Amino acid sequence: MQEALAAVARGTEWAKAQVGTVRAKLLKVAARVIERCRVVRLHLPTSYPWQVLWRKLLGALAPAGG
Repeated sequence: MQEALAAVARGTEWAKAQVGTVRAKLLKVAARVIERCRVVRLHLPTSYPWQVLWRKLLGALAPAGG
């Protein structure tokens, strides 16, 4: 997971940030979680400032076939 976080942060304003900082900014966010069968959906607030980085992180962690 740390490698994925570092890869997502590369090329952004957090490129030189420590992994703990990136993890705290991206993963400690209030979101609405909806679970159905095998699908988990996260609804981020519309005012969340790091939405683009969050989407890049999800793309990096998502399974290739799914």
